[in-house]
Amino acid sequence: MFIPKGKQIEAIGSGLVILVDGREIKDTNLTQVELGQPISINHLVTHVLSKNDTFDLDTFKMTIKSSQYV
Repeated sequence: MFIPKGKQIEAIGSGLVILVDGREIKDTNLTQVELGQPISINHLVTHVLSKNDTFDLDTFKMTIKSSQYV
C-alpha cells in the first residue's frame, strides 16, 4: 500500500489491500463484549484492492484499474 501526500491509497505489490470502512455501521455490540470475545457488526463495508487500484481518502471512492465495467 502506498499513500502519496495522504490523499489516495494505491495498492502495490502482488497481494491485496483490504480496507474496512466503519462509517456506515448500523449496529454493533463492540462496546458490550469483553476483550477476546466475538463481536457483531451490522453493515460494515469492505473494499478489496489489488495492484494499481486506488481509494480516494477525500471522496471515499475506489477505482479498479482493470474494471470489467469501464
